[in-house]
Amino acid sequence: MITEQQKKNREAIARAKQRIIRYLNENEMIVFFLLGLSFLVMVGFLAVAVA
Repeated sequence: MITEQQKKNREAIARAKQRIIRYLNENEMIVFFLLGLSFLVMVGFLAVAVA
């Protein structure tokens, strides 16, 4: 059984997801920036691990 609070939390999470998706759709460059940044961080970790 889902309590009232769980229902509210799920609705709030769904609204937050929609807000994030809408924001990322409007600002595509942020997505590519974050992908590139995460790639550089992974390469950095790999370089430290191999060294």
